[in-house]
Amino acid sequence: MGLFKPDVKKLKAKKDVKGLLRALSYKEWFVRKDAIIALREIGNSRTVEPIIKTLKDKNEYVRSNAAKALGKLGDARAVESLIHALKDGDEYTRSSAAEALGELEDPRAIEPLIAVINDRKICHYVCNALSKIGMPAVEPLMHALKNDDEFVRYKVAQVLGEIRDERAVEPLIHALNDEDQRVRMNTAEALGKIKNARAVEPLIQALKDENKDVRWYAAEALGELGDPRAIEPLAQALKDEEDKVHLSAARALGMMGDARAVDILTRAISISCISHGADSRDIKALCEIGDASTVQTLLFVLRDKNEAMENRSEAALALGKIGDIRAVVPLMQTLKETYFDYEKSITALVMIGEQGIEPLIVGFKYEVNRDYYKDLGGFKEYYRRQRIDEITYLKTRITKAFIEIGEPAVDPLTKALKDEDDLVKEVAKKALEKIKPRKS
Repeated sequence: MGLFKPDVKKLKAKKDVKGLLRALSYKEWFVRKDAIIALREIGNSRTVEPIIKTLKDKNEYVRSNAAKALGKLGDARAVESLIHALKDGDEYTRSSAAEALGELEDPRAIEPLIAVINDRKICHYVCNALSKIGMPAVEPLMHALKNDDEFVRYKVAQVLGEIRDERAVEPLIHALNDEDQRVRMNTAEALGKIKNARAVEPLIQALKDENKDVRWYAAEALGELGDPRAIEPLAQALKDEEDKVHLSAARALGMMGDARAVDILTRAISISCISHGADSRDIKALCEIGDASTVQTLLFVLRDKNEAMENRSEAALALGKIGDIRAVVPLMQTLKETYFDYEKSITALVMIGEQGIEPLIVGFKYEVNRDYYKDLGGFKEYYRRQRIDEITYLKTRITKAFIEIGEPAVDPLTKALKDEDDLVKEVAKKALEKIKPRKS
């Protein structure tokens, strides 16, 4: 390399690969490191072999960045050199090599990764790499569930859950009896992700585990499985003294439509709405139950404008499924809101049926409130046009809703033919033309 220090930023800006490759041999380590980073971002396959050579650089920062670059470049030529780097004296280089092997997803890396899994400093990265490699790694990971190190067993159970291969079910069921509570906890979660029916009875037994976190994860897993055999054991878990255990049991029961979960779910939603917003899992579970006992809480969520839009939309749809007329006015109010999920509100009103027709007609008369936008400065035109698009969509969707309701909409639409608003009259006419032929 010449006497002059390479300007890596300029070389990168020009995408001067040759110049950056020359910089890999410059005497100052940070120049070599920066050159590797630049080459990684440019992403030229010609750079793979030169970067592989820098895995033997005397500076650990250069070596670790070389490993990262090879992972990003995604070239299988780097596999053997990265496997060798798993034994580097620097932990950051080892962890970067493990990450890179995960990016490459090459099965040749499985056994070398398993061989260093007991290195606690890089175990997390090794397990992430094996997770990315996926199914070819399952059997070696199953054997690793018997590792003497409880931290390794804990991480391996997590990875098997991420891969979701049913071959791991029996070893994981056995691991539910592991002496370490963290292993049992991750094992329960993994079985919930794999969703194999063989895990139901062992997870039911785990609801009685001495550790509260294991009981919590077992309840969550049984909720994922949704097997009717778990209903009564989960109902018993509603009495668990630990909040997170009985709440998870309630969520699981709710997703299976069991009304015994209503009290716990409604209490959780009421408390969380006051503090930081409801948990969407509680809302979804309550929606699945979908009977009259849930209406008041769902109305509370729907009316709360500080609540997450996803939760309010789910509540709107659930109220439509229940068909309670108390939901009509709150649903109508959502049609006036900017950014609300109108599809859910309109679908809910269609589900309610005849009682939902009048609010839909009223919704058709909504216009852009121009005064609202006058103080928005340079952005007012953008937001005004966005709102016009929303109202156009709203009116188009309401037209379709009248057709979906069918015969019960005929009389209100016939009256709407005399409305003073020409657009309302036009839509009423079009909807009636679609409904009447179908009726006859």
